[in-house]
Amino acid sequence: MLTSRRTYLALVVASLSLSVLAPSALAGTPATVTVRVEGYPGTVLPPTQVTTTTAPVEKEGHSCSGTSAAGALQLATSGNWTGTWYEGEFGAGFFVNSIESENYLHSPSLYWELWVDNKPATEGICDIQLTSGDTVLFFPECFGECPAPPNPLGIEAPAVAEAGEPVTVSVSSYANASGARSAANGATVAYEGTQTSTDTNGHATLRF
Repeated sequence: MLTSRRTYLALVVASLSLSVLAPSALAGTPATVTVRVEGYPGTVLPPTQVTTTTAPVEKEGHSCSGTSAAGALQLATSGNWTGTWYEGEFGAGFFVNSIESENYLHSPSLYWELWVDNKPATEGICDIQLTSGDTVLFFPECFGECPAPPNPLGIEAPAVAEAGEPVTVSVSSYANASGARSAANGATVAYEGTQTSTDTNGHATLRF
């Protein structure tokens, strides 16, 4: 589990583009990606690796590309999400309402935000085509009179470690408007009941 010291959710950024799947949009190439969902008060879906397919995502009588972010979400949650379909001047697609048990359909101030590769998505959930290695993040965003949003955090660690030996992990902070990366100072890194904080370079040491 990785959190900042702020009491407000450490995963909030700029608003989600509503420019989603246009009727003429074509499926891309299947890709292996990682999907993560954060919510209130914690993680809804931990980082989950899936490989998208060309099979379309179908909900409520509508569909969009299976190689899109919607396709990745569909696989990572085994279809346990809902969305409202809309059509407009700039296209058509799904606006996400709920993921797993967390639902913002009737919330006066919250909605699901989408980031790809640690920065705000420039297209909607149905339009954005993924490539292998991409990371997909969904989390609650607030509109209206809201506290200033803190930045999303990301963590990097070695894939293999010797038991009992010190291991350095690095925590990064991503600017909530641009996705610009910087070291996260003072972030808490926890593992099986023990925790430590990152230094000014975003580094922390653990023993497994």
